[in-house]
Amino acid sequence: KQHPAFGGSRAEWLDISKPAVAAYVRRHAGDAVLVLANLSDAMQLVDLPREYGGDAMDLLSSAVISVSDQVRLEAYSSCWLQVTPAA
Repeated sequence: KQHPAFGGSRAEWLDISKPAVAAYVRRHAGDAVLVLANLSDAMQLVDLPREYGGDAMDLLSSAVISVSDQVRLEAYSSCWLQVTPAA
């Protein structure tokens, strides 16, 4: 209930040029959540898509991540980021 993007929206798959990482975004009523999942047994560094400006908040840890930063995904891990799509 806290994030409308999880209900009533479809996943939009993103190409992030990392074959081992699944990435998709869900949007609804002004809320957007970017999900990254490392499907490999090796750590992956992922650049956040540029179309999301500002900072992203990790919904699992509450850490704030700058869009200019890389997200470190350990083997078989995932993160859910609340993002703001660029206007």
